[in-house]
Amino acid sequence: MLLIEDETEYIEPFITEIEKQYVVDVAYNGIEGSYLSSINEYDVIILDTSLPDMDPVVLCSDARACNISSPILLLSDRGTSNSAIKSLEAGADALLYKPVKSHELSAQVSALIRRSNGLPVPQIKIGEFVINIFSKTVFCQGKPIKIRRKEYDILEYLCVNLNETVTKEKLLEHIWGDGIYMQSNTLEVHVRNLRKTLSNFCDKELIKTVRGYGYRIES
Repeated sequence: MLLIEDETEYIEPFITEIEKQYVVDVAYNGIEGSYLSSINEYDVIILDTSLPDMDPVVLCSDARACNISSPILLLSDRGTSNSAIKSLEAGADALLYKPVKSHELSAQVSALIRRSNGLPVPQIKIGEFVINIFSKTVFCQGKPIKIRRKEYDILEYLCVNLNETVTKEKLLEHIWGDGIYMQSNTLEVHVRNLRKTLSNFCDKELIKTVRGYGYRIES
């Protein structure tokens, strides 16, 4: 795996964990990253779109022009989303916005590797619902469900913790980030909207409230 990132502090937990499974090369600038990708074959390339020395669009297009087929995962600040979109058009495969949680990054990397190896993308099936973790989409009986991003994040996290009660505090931290103050009724509004959306497709209530504690989804 190749990580092209000039500031690695924020994903150190990811690097520590992923090194248990993969050999990780780290390039601290675009020129070094471009060189390493040209002489080695990587399962996945993780590319920061804010590198000071090289346009990520150029790096992606050059990689594809040189027949480098490794999946490219972009890490982007929301302020550089235009560059990220152009990089996707130039050949990158997926995009995550910073700050990114370690487990989200790991899941995306695993999904890209599975897809590049022709393996099925991870899905969570609960009753008539299917949650595709790679594409961040939800289906019921094969029909796509339009769902807001925050509400999808809530649904996915509850599904990942299937049959476990997740506290409101844990959900708030996971969805909005540690250190960001959000009132619990903000979460309750999103859960209510999510329930309403899902109820249009299934009579059974998927998300259960554990009064005074949090929420859970049961298999």
